[in-house]
Amino acid sequence: MLVLFTILFFLLLLVLLFYYKYPDLFRSSRSASNFDYTRYAVKKYLMSRGESLFYSLLIDVLDTDKYVVFVYVRLADIFYIPLRNSRRKYLMKIFPKHVDFLVCNKKFYNPLFAIELDDPIHRVKNDSDDFKNHLFESTGLPLIRVPESSSYDKAVIGSLLSKYL
Repeated sequence: MLVLFTILFFLLLLVLLFYYKYPDLFRSSRSASNFDYTRYAVKKYLMSRGESLFYSLLIDVLDTDKYVVFVYVRLADIFYIPLRNSRRKYLMKIFPKHVDFLVCNKKFYNPLFAIELDDPIHRVKNDSDDFKNHLFESTGLPLIRVPESSSYDKAVIGSLLSKYL
């Protein structure tokens, strides 16, 4: 037993000596100082032309004293997973996805409904859209899908949104 303890002690001592003599061996290559930040650039526009047009319409249609519109909200910021035992699996499913707009009550910032602008890419059925549809339906939070257009009728959009306010 004493022999085992002695061997472990010397191994620990050896590791500590290496740690202090060669600290780079123990550092991750992903540390902030070694990362190439020049690979990033600021986007020229946050929203597409269609999204910008629709956002302006939302601001016109909604009572901005009562409601606030958030742009590009991750699903992981809207939904949470109450069960701990499988949280990672379900969180990884929603983490990279977002909705185009989230309308919230301005007083408490609770989500009222989300809006997805369906550009031509979304008009072809895909798994991500199906997943979002099922997620929103199963949680009871309305998801409104609006075909992207070069112009929108303010009265039609106002009528559509009034059902959820």
